[in-house]
Amino acid sequence: MNERIKELRAALGGISQREFGEALGIGKSAVCRIESGAVALTEANAIRICEKFNVRREWLLTGEGEIFQPEKPSLVSEVAAQYHLSNLETALLANYLALPEEDRRAIMKIASKVIDPALAACAAAAPDPVVTPPGSSSVQDAEAAYEKALGFAPSADGTASSTIDDTASTG
Repeated sequence: MNERIKELRAALGGISQREFGEALGIGKSAVCRIESGAVALTEANAIRICEKFNVRREWLLTGEGEIFQPEKPSLVSEVAAQYHLSNLETALLANYLALPEEDRRAIMKIASKVIDPALAACAAAAPDPVVTPPGSSSVQDAEAAYEKALGFAPSADGTASSTIDDTASTG
């Protein structure tokens, strides 16, 4: 098994004994003793290795089969598939979620400065909102009202076209 730990570190991009140990919560010297065969790999460390590095337990214990477990789809990938997100939307979501919490809060603070006035304007225009379940026909009505407020109107083919006259000459 000691040779498999060395092989695993190499497969992980040649990480050092110190880096490997830190990921497991053990010291470099402990990794060195395991690799040299001076001490046996404990059950707890075998479990940590499998969980931390996505290693197949069978390979770690016997050397049989592939080193790594098949990749599981990430939560972002599952959400992207469920909601038919574009590559850009998926990247935005993944990058947003990868930000530190403080940065995400800062983004939400800025977004609320833009969104809150728009929500207030909508509430003033419709003081008694009717809550409807997602997917109801009023979603289309809301989209049409939004487009109308922005100066767009649906065309005959169902796409939005500008209702603002931009043909006036400027000079």
